[in-house]
Amino acid sequence: MVTEIKEMTLHEIEKTATDSWALVADPVYSDKDGKLKSGQLLYFHKDKEKVHQFVMKVDTGFLQHYTIMFTGEIPKDQIFVL
Repeated sequence: MVTEIKEMTLHEIEKTATDSWALVADPVYSDKDGKLKSGQLLYFHKDKEKVHQFVMKVDTGFLQHYTIMFTGEIPKDQIFVL
């Protein structure tokens, strides 16, 4: 789902994109703990692949700084490979 582009706090992002993968442009991180504080929620979807497909379609000049985050609770038995 594409959203209206506006600055949102982390809480607002998590509330809007509940249990989804979220594409956040111009992320702002805390100097204290390095965690995401705010950004512009551009797109979110339950399927992570759909978010990556959206990134590939968007003009790369527009998306110079972005992050993709999961807004739900990560299962304890989940394994991630970076």
